[in-house]
Amino acid sequence: MAEGPGRIGLNEATFGSSLFAGSIGMLRFAVGDPAASQVALTGALYEAPAAAELGLVDALVRVTSYWRRPDRAPWHLVTVTRLPFAPSSRCCAAA
Repeated sequence: MAEGPGRIGLNEATFGSSLFAGSIGMLRFAVGDPAASQVALTGALYEAPAAAELGLVDALVRVTSYWRRPDRAPWHLVTVTRLPFAPSSRCCAAA
């Protein structure tokens, strides 16, 4: 996991969703029973150092640069029509 503002956890409990069938078993195997219960039942999201301490991540890496978000979508890479991605006001405007 990269050091910085990112967080990791199983926040499904916070909005009433269920976990996938194998999630608890994999979590118990990876971090042990006490930590698995804490992660799954609280729905907490952990910053990098706490995630490493719990065993949710194998290692922390220092990020020296980030990719910038493009200013516009790279439509030249897409071979489908743009119409589905256009704002609804343009799609449904009266002719």
